[in-house]
Amino acid sequence: MTCVVRQPESATELPTNFAGKLTDPARWFNDAVTWWQSSAPSLVASGDAPFNHGERLYATGSAAGELDAAAKLLGSTKAMVFLTTNHELRSRPAPAFVAIQLVLAGDERGDRLDCIGYFRKQDLTLWWPVNVAELRAIQQRVLDVGTERPVRAGHLVTIAAEAIHDDVMPKLSGTTVDRAVDLRPEILMKMAYEAAHGPSDPSDSAQRDEIHALWSTTFEDIGRLTDGARRGLPVPRHRTAAGPSSGLPRRRGPPERGVADQAARGGLRPCPPGEGDV
Repeated sequence: MTCVVRQPESATELPTNFAGKLTDPARWFNDAVTWWQSSAPSLVASGDAPFNHGERLYATGSAAGELDAAAKLLGSTKAMVFLTTNHELRSRPAPAFVAIQLVLAGDERGDRLDCIGYFRKQDLTLWWPVNVAELRAIQQRVLDVGTERPVRAGHLVTIAAEAIHDDVMPKLSGTTVDRAVDLRPEILMKMAYEAAHGPSDPSDSAQRDEIHALWSTTFEDIGRLTDGARRGLPVPRHRTAAGPSSGLPRRRGPPERGVADQAARGGLRPCPPGEGDV
């Protein structure tokens, strides 16, 4: 399956017919793209996520990453980055997004930078827009770094050996809590503080409603599997008070309204390390 996006700036927004059932689709979309393009995600460093794409494209600090090295070869067919290895493909979880090629193309308007993404499989219903937005971020990165001659943003192309239609959320995008570890850690701190202390004014119903709403929206996708069922969560590898990736106590099964209600009242008791089945 080959798809070509001829207006690359359009890739930064969800398609108008996007089928995902989300409370805030635009925020989910931006978060998903940002996390998968992050150069040093905490979830990967901790072992709670096997990989993302950004760690294999970009370097941290002053070092040059693989994408920067490929950009220096622009104009050659060697301007590529591979996101996985043969060993990884055969032995452990590996990206379906396997390679990126930077292509210097030309037309009546001059030189353009086309970005081609190769996939061993690709979900076209929900995840294709994220992959295209990643290609746009990669393209923009190369243009921002600069090229030897003037080049404009060109086509974004996805080539997938197998096209699938599946409910990939939150399996691929991660839960709201997971993404918050890297993107909004202050939200988790706020939730923990308010769970322990409740509203500053216990009689203020608006504050309680705000706390309840934050907990409810943050945990709404916890326990949701790809078949749409809501079941128990996996038990972390280490029996500590913190969940494997969220920094907050985890429960068996989906969070009930009562959990958010207790947080709003300041009634959740901190769980010390080793206590409870979390």
